[in-house]
Amino acid sequence: MRGLGVLAALLAVLVAVPPADGYRLRSRYHWIPSSADAERWQRSDFPLRFRMLENDNVPVGVDLNASAWAALARRSFTHWTGIPTAQIDLILEDETVKRSAADQDDGINTIGFSSDEAFVDSWFTAYAAWRWDGDQLVGCDIEVNPDFVKNWAPQDPYQLLEVVLIHEMGHCLGLAHTEPHPMPLWTDLPVRADPSFLPDPIMSYSNSYGVELSEDEIVAVSLLYPAPGFLGSVGSVSLAVGWEESRFAFAYVQAVRPGEPGIPARPGPGTFTDESGNFQLEGLSPGHWMLWFHPILVTRRNAHGRMLEIADESGTSGFDHFWTWVRVGAGQNLQMAGLPVPGIRP
Repeated sequence: MRGLGVLAALLAVLVAVPPADGYRLRSRYHWIPSSADAERWQRSDFPLRFRMLENDNVPVGVDLNASAWAALARRSFTHWTGIPTAQIDLILEDETVKRSAADQDDGINTIGFSSDEAFVDSWFTAYAAWRWDGDQLVGCDIEVNPDFVKNWAPQDPYQLLEVVLIHEMGHCLGLAHTEPHPMPLWTDLPVRADPSFLPDPIMSYSNSYGVELSEDEIVAVSLLYPAPGFLGSVGSVSLAVGWEESRFAFAYVQAVRPGEPGIPARPGPGTFTDESGNFQLEGLSPGHWMLWFHPILVTRRNAHGRMLEIADESGTSGFDHFWTWVRVGAGQNLQMAGLPVPGIRP
């Protein structure tokens, strides 16, 4: 976006592509659904060090000095560094960077309010841009539109800014947007009649601006930067849903851990089937999981409207939701082809 070698991750805009996963990971020039070929920082790159930009741009009507802004940034870091299944070290240094010296491939990561008039006058919220030196990843710069807070009244502006920084740091670590959060698409939850049962991911297009990471983000970033023993302690599921002639394409898949006496059921990672009805869920803890499949109904669209238009064209909106049980083993990938869909003949 700002010269060659820049891969911008925009909070409000991402090139619309068919859904393949609940979260996406970053390769060199595009987003991919699997962690196997994802681009990531090397262990030797940590701790990732950031500096604040020097400028007087702050949201209108928000009492925010440089010290408070830095404190918000440091607090946003703790959501990623505090994940027990991941090894992530982030440091905000006391030294600042002049705005004229930012956006350079110099290995200095920056955070700050944008001074770019075209950006500030736009409807974008923020972006994170990876910086490269040839094939080597050397930095990530985060810029926030100081004008966006006024559009979210009466939301708490400090929490809004914290969530934006958490989100953009997710991009710096290698996570992309989830597709639109599917919770508003239905009300017939099969496990718990509570709309808050499904998480609202920080990386989602439709995030409600809560500050807690969902299991989607925790699992995804742990796959990229695993703590010792994590990868061997979890398994994955790779399935083709439906028969070859009638795939369950562009459906949402929610992994649900069954409840026990005194312990309610809880959601795990979610994903989407692709145009061929295939999906992969990584990072599932061992044991039994209920996989809940639900077609995407044309009642909501993402920023580009792309996903749900594809879902409608696929014809899956006529299928009813259903679920199946799987048993996941540690360090294993459960594979199944032709998972039958109730009511659909082979």
